[in-house]
Amino acid sequence: MSRRTDLYEKVLQAALCMTRQCWEQGMLSYALIGSGHDAVMEMMAYDMVLRQSADGRLCNVEDTPAVTDSAFCIPAVYAVGKEHGIEAYLEAVKKNTDYLLYHADRTADGVLFHMRGTTQIWADSAAFLPYALVLAGYPQEGFMQLKGLLRYLYIPQSGLYAHIRDGASEAFPDGNAWSIGVMWILSGMLRTLYILPPGMREEREELKRSFVSLLDNCLRYQTAGGGFCDVMD
Repeated sequence: MSRRTDLYEKVLQAALCMTRQCWEQGMLSYALIGSGHDAVMEMMAYDMVLRQSADGRLCNVEDTPAVTDSAFCIPAVYAVGKEHGIEAYLEAVKKNTDYLLYHADRTADGVLFHMRGTTQIWADSAAFLPYALVLAGYPQEGFMQLKGLLRYLYIPQSGLYAHIRDGASEAFPDGNAWSIGVMWILSGMLRTLYILPPGMREEREELKRSFVSLLDNCLRYQTAGGGFCDVMD
């Protein structure tokens, strides 16, 4: 076993030993797609479906108020259901997607709130919500959500994005451009761009421009050591 492979296995084992909420379970399972750890990913997908709440949110541990974080779990459940023809998994994806499309609370112009009981929009939502909707067969809705998130969270002065904005009051409970939040948005753009249908040419070009612009603005704040500060700017 190479040193790199050995390190990878240690990281995986450490991650599997930790208690995870839905977004962490989803992120880890997504990292396993195509890694050769199919059996582990399939067990994680099974757990996500097992813990699906009545309202449709996958992997709802401890009745979390998180809304859009359930989208983190859709790619793995969809991948396992599609590959093995497990209708129960595909139905679980549909149930979660229906919740996001038709039942979760949102702004007047349709952008989903991040947490139940609030009117807050978070950068975290951009990571998998748009991608998951496109993956589940709703490309226009996925693109609309991403575009709305970008519109609400954009910081004109820096070209970066705030972490939290209130969709009702327009205030910024956390207007900082946290690096992790900015990278959620950057990675969510790329995931969505990869799977938008070719026929959505204008949307693809618009998203590509937004991605390149954000990437350029991120690189302006890269430190001499190659990293980024907690608050990017």
